[in-house]
Amino acid sequence: MGIYTPCEEFDETQLVEALAV
Repeated sequence: MGIYTPCEEFDETQLVEALAV
């Protein structure tokens, strides 16, 4: 995982993982 999907609920963790992947 690591692809930010705006379809899912917005979470800071998702942005962090997407940027830190």
